[in-house]
Amino acid sequence: MNLKRTARLFFREGKSNKVYEVDLCDLGSRSGDVRYLVNFRYRRRGRALREGTKTTNPIVLDEANKLFDSVVVSKTNKGYRPREDDNPAVNSPASVAVVGNRPEDLRAQIIIDRLAAAT
Repeated sequence: MNLKRTARLFFREGKSNKVYEVDLCDLGSRSGDVRYLVNFRYRRRGRALREGTKTTNPIVLDEANKLFDSVVVSKTNKGYRPREDDNPAVNSPASVAVVGNRPEDLRAQIIIDRLAAAT
């Protein structure tokens, strides 16, 4: 599985302090173009991540990109912003960064995020 696009957003208002992440994943299967998933994770800062998916079955890339953008825009409209330690120009809804192509890249970033939240 390759990570194609990732958005990391946060929301901080009053006592509310939340994180929302969305990924567009390429399953890498050879069964045509139907191989992409859009997954998400969310949590209050300092808590465990909860995971889910916007796609129960793989979809084509065009649909996956539209769904990914839709989720990012929806969260941005609700007040979420690019994570403060990310480059806002890179993680804006119009241009979301690619974290890496290996699962290890994502795991490493999650560990770094958890350590940063604990301090």
